[in-house]
Amino acid sequence: MSSYLRRDEALRAWCAQTHADDGVNPKDDKRRQNKSDSKADRKLQQLCKQVSQILELELASLPCAPLLSQTAVVAVMPAPNAGRLNVLVGVHDPAMRTKIELALQQHAGRLRMSVATAITRKRAPELVFTVIKQRSHDDE
Repeated sequence: MSSYLRRDEALRAWCAQTHADDGVNPKDDKRRQNKSDSKADRKLQQLCKQVSQILELELASLPCAPLLSQTAVVAVMPAPNAGRLNVLVGVHDPAMRTKIELALQQHAGRLRMSVATAITRKRAPELVFTVIKQRSHDDE
């Protein structure tokens, strides 16, 4: 028997056996996904940190909204992806929460424009603001 016939027989025997990955699309291979997911997570965290820094500076320097200078950006998180970011804004006085929420809604476009000019992306992420009570050092 020639060598190419033996090779063909071995391949047919191999194909006749069932394996755990039979019928699985190679694009869905978990080993490849884990590698690309970690890179995407790193980039997403980098974007969130950059947006946090930009918003921190913008909120402190808005001349038309002195109320927003009393706030602090606590965190920026993807909601659910990089197209929309949830910005947690901390306030010390919970009584000012509704006024600050209104001020943030009024200036959301300006803040998004500031983020868009500072980052390098095809589309600027939508910003969703959530106002929370920020703990002060006196509370501890």
